[in-house]
Parts: sequence; C-alpha cells; structure tokens
Amino acid sequence: MNNNNIIIIDNKTFLNCTPHPIVFSDGDVIKPDKRMARVLEVPSKIIKKTTREGISFVEKEFIPTEEEQEAIKRLLNEHPHKEAYIISAQAYGYPLVSPMSNSETKKKQAEKRVCLKNK
Repeated sequence: MNNNNIIIIDNKTFLNCTPHPIVFSDGDVIKPDKRMARVLEVPSKIIKKTTREGISFVEKEFIPTEEEQEAIKRLLNEHPHKEAYIISAQAYGYPLVSPMSNSETKKKQAEKRVCLKNK
C-alpha cells in the first residue's frame, strides 16, 4: 500500500489530484490531494443548443479561462503526471490524466472504484 499521494508506475510519477483516494487493482492506494483537487476544478457554463416545443435543450461545457489555464500550467510543473477527475483531464489536457476503472466498479462512486494502472 502506498502511504502518500504520489505513486510511480512504469518509472513515471503520478500525483493524485482528486479529493478521494485512488485504489488500484493490485491493492496500491494513492491518498488524495484535496488542495490540488480544488485548484483543478473546472468552471462550467450552460449552453443552450435548441428549443423544441417550449423545452430548452442545453449542454454543460467545461471551459477554463486563459488565466486559469496559465495558472494550471504553472502548477502542473511540480510533477510530471497528475491523476485527476475525467472532467479536469479533458478540459486541461496532458499532463492531467484520469485512470480507467475496471468494468466491475466503473459505475460506483469514485472512492469505491478500482482503477487499472496500465490505462
């Protein structure tokens, strides 16, 4: 079991930037870094796509501002790879990555998922 929020996988260092532990299928656990999780929260906005029969169809987009992107880039220089929520990983891109859950636990709450180290 890993006793901190950093783990080395295939000679690459990963920092857990989520507010919950990440549990891997081999039993390794990375503790959360709640401060980083707060920093990496991505602002969202609702975008109206269309209206049909008086019903508005909207989409939620996660788009960081240029200022937030620059702040994140400076922060990300601390460690080469970060484990983050899928929304943060998609919004900010590499080096933020989100581990894949195994098929048995992928629909569970984040803290109850079991992740794969190779995906």
